[in-house]
Amino acid sequence: MARGPRRGARHVPATPLATYRERLSAVDSAARDADALVSPDVPVFGADPRAEGAARAAFAEKLAPLLESARPDVLARWGSATPDAVQAARTQLDGLAAQRQALAEGPLDAELALVHREQPQALSVLATAMAALGSYLEIARKWYAFFYFARKTGARRVLQQFGLTLSILAAERVTRFFTGVKARALLTEYHRTTLVPGDTATLTDESLSQTLRTHAALFELLQELERTPLLASCRDAVRAALTADAEARAALLAGLRLSAARGDAVARLEARLTEAGLFSASWLDSRSRGLRSGERLASVTTALVSRLPTVEGLLRMRAVLTGMPPALESAVERLARQGAEAEAGWRAVLKATLAAEASARLKEAPALQRIDAERVRTTHSHYRVLEEKKRVLVRDALVHRWTQRQRERLLAGTGGRLNGQGAELRRRLMLRGERALRVRQVIATGQGIEGGDPLFDVRPVWMASPQTVAQIFPRRPIFDVVIFDESSQCRLEEALPVLTRAHRVVIAGDPKQLPPTRFFESAVVQNAEQEAESEQGLFEEQQSEVEDLLSAALNLDIDQCYLDVHYRSQNADLIAFSNDHFYDKRLQAIPAHPSHSVPHAPLRLLPVGGTYEKRANLVEARAVGSLVKELLSRPQPPSIGIACFNLTQRDAINDVLDEMAASDASFAARLAEARVRRGSGSFEGLFVKNLENVQGDERDHLIISTTYGPDRHGRFYRRFGPLGSAGGGRRLNVLVTRAREQIHLVTSIPRESYQSAPPWKRAGSPTAAGSSSRTCASRRPWNRPTPRRPAANPRTPCPRRRGPPRQRRCS
Repeated sequence: MARGPRRGARHVPATPLATYRERLSAVDSAARDADALVSPDVPVFGADPRAEGAARAAFAEKLAPLLESARPDVLARWGSATPDAVQAARTQLDGLAAQRQALAEGPLDAELALVHREQPQALSVLATAMAALGSYLEIARKWYAFFYFARKTGARRVLQQFGLTLSILAAERVTRFFTGVKARALLTEYHRTTLVPGDTATLTDESLSQTLRTHAALFELLQELERTPLLASCRDAVRAALTADAEARAALLAGLRLSAARGDAVARLEARLTEAGLFSASWLDSRSRGLRSGERLASVTTALVSRLPTVEGLLRMRAVLTGMPPALESAVERLARQGAEAEAGWRAVLKATLAAEASARLKEAPALQRIDAERVRTTHSHYRVLEEKKRVLVRDALVHRWTQRQRERLLAGTGGRLNGQGAELRRRLMLRGERALRVRQVIATGQGIEGGDPLFDVRPVWMASPQTVAQIFPRRPIFDVVIFDESSQCRLEEALPVLTRAHRVVIAGDPKQLPPTRFFESAVVQNAEQEAESEQGLFEEQQSEVEDLLSAALNLDIDQCYLDVHYRSQNADLIAFSNDHFYDKRLQAIPAHPSHSVPHAPLRLLPVGGTYEKRANLVEARAVGSLVKELLSRPQPPSIGIACFNLTQRDAINDVLDEMAASDASFAARLAEARVRRGSGSFEGLFVKNLENVQGDERDHLIISTTYGPDRHGRFYRRFGPLGSAGGGRRLNVLVTRAREQIHLVTSIPRESYQSAPPWKRAGSPTAAGSSSRTCASRRPWNRPTPRRPAANPRTPCPRRRGPPRQRRCS
């Protein structure tokens, strides 16, 4: 028992050894009883084996007659159906209660049935005839029935089809017949469309009634299986048996009936193990899981009984441990609990002793204490505090200098009131009502001021869209520099008016990312056979093919600088694809410290085998929802982004997340928190976006739903929507570079489809992978192409070049 799962308690030795012998004997007896009832047919138990066993036995008694009367294909069909499908079928069946009652009242009138068989009528005609008879029967017994000639005429016409004269008895007789015919038609249609699709066999009243009763009982049992918590542990086993053969169903029935005795025996054994007072909580929990899964325990309890004499010595070890040094005590106790061998135990004790000695030496040597890891961390923390303090002081100094400069220009010499320029500026800005100036007028009014408009000293930095700049600022270089950010998404025709407003221009962007969207513009068709006759004509031809400002700037001989360090991805594998196929392997990911290594791979492939139908893939949407739930259940959940290939799939994913939140309050709270999450100075809430709208976003984890997959007939077409259209390579580059830590690729694309795909063509220009824009460097006969390197991020300032200042571009 030295390796046994006993717990050490300081007061345990006071219990006589005979008491432990009695308790272990009771445990051994209960274990033998439980082992005698072990059967592979008994499903795994959950938290309450006794109650679950009783519930299973009661369920088996209801299931047994159904297994004998129901056809195997019926059991298999509804055993594999979803709970929603079962509920829908039962709701339909409940709605046919009146028709089932009519069927149970007996067979149809033989004479009328013979006439109806010779002249069958559709349900619409039956409904009209029944309405005519019903209106007649409403007034037939009234004293004023004589005056309702139209109703009697309609009823007489219906009765004449069966050779009957107008009378109340005849009308009631034909009405009952029509009701029975209609009920049988509706029940037969329900049988062929819902219960047994494709069954065209003619059904007698008896067989139809038996089928309906069988399905009603089956639906009741399946819903009881879903609603009853005590049956949750055997739910999957029951469904699997219903879809299997007769032998599996018989085994399931035997296992359910045996569950009551087995569950009671397991509960008694667990109680005896707890009462023994010799076992740790972790060991008891492990054994309980094994017992509920069908494991045997008698061999373990017999061995414990045979080694009972060692219990007293083991329990007294605590007194010995208390006299040891703390470090040695913890090491020896762990070894005893693990039942380590003598040699291995000695090495462990030696290691613990040396560790304690090393700690003592560190305390005695001041020089060693100065390189303590905690001291280093404290120094780094102090440095960060000082750095932040310096940043604040620099900001305050800049604000003070700027404020002083404005005071000197806008205030009078006394410093107590505004001078002429200051008063004029306030007038322009503070006018209200009909005399209020628009922003364009405010700016235009100050253009004639000597020394420049003080408005641009008060507000030296303006951030606006190209359209706004063109509308409110005069067409002259009033800014020292204009900076275009994300210039690959700025149209050339919108940027040209802005270029005239500055002395210098910085164009920042990535030519391998999304171009501007032109959904509402028609394409310009040019004659490819007509060649330019001059350099100006060639230049205009080139610019007519340029979509964005950045592509146009690449054709000019201007200063260029690049960023070769990729800062976003914490693992080089996340940027490897784009680095290889878009940036010529020149990007360098910042290596992470080994202590920050994550336990998961940065790229995760999740094949789900979904079906692409009606522009959506519901299986992938549910898989994305489960993955979001898994990530948000972590102790420190990451920020999450979800990208898919179309708006329909985006809506499907949002619907799945909302459904999961509605059914799980805990997940709903975590999801709501994730959607409004903020990072260090930026919004990092969970988003679900399509491929066109994901540029500019970054999250810790990115989930990509490829959306496309085989259709319901199993055919897969290599059509990938926007990736196969113009600019597809840029879209793909944006998509796969949004994650900091991990990318989860949820896909239904068959494995053989992407394994047999042709090699990817290296993207040597922004036009690769389907982009329609073209750079014109190779078509410039008057200038040599400027060597370029791809960019990781447009944030590094451009270096100066010698010579006159020109437009500058940062890519």
